[in-house]
Amino acid sequence: AKFMDVDDPTRVALVSNATEALNAAMNGVPWRGDGTDEAVVMDIGYGGLKKALAVVCARVNARVRTVQVNLDDIQPLDDDENNIDTGCQLDACDEPHMPELERKLIAAIDPRRTRFVLLDHVTSNTAAKLPVASLASAVRRIAPQARIAI
Repeated sequence: AKFMDVDDPTRVALVSNATEALNAAMNGVPWRGDGTDEAVVMDIGYGGLKKALAVVCARVNARVRTVQVNLDDIQPLDDDENNIDTGCQLDACDEPHMPELERKLIAAIDPRRTRFVLLDHVTSNTAAKLPVASLASAVRRIAPQARIAI
């Protein structure tokens, strides 16, 4: 925990791979089980993780919402020396300046129903680096209760 700069060591878990980590994260979501919960994923996400999410959602009676992404929606990122994305990182981003990818993600999120959002940092099928900081910030603004897995 100290190596990762985490104050509470109970918030750290070592796992074998990304699939195991996602399974732990998905099963830790406080799903209501009454058919009102939703999870959001992008269609360009890693197939194995999307399938795992579908299995968990079927088990907990939740709906999976899939954001359809066109390659034109993904803007090239200008990395600084810390490799931080440069998407729309303002708390209240001006609508005309909001990237299309962020607009589509926001449209898929229901503030009352979204419990889990799965974001890929670098997609496996397109090798596109997504602006996960700005996407996660957008999710937090709209659905603060949602868990985000990157």
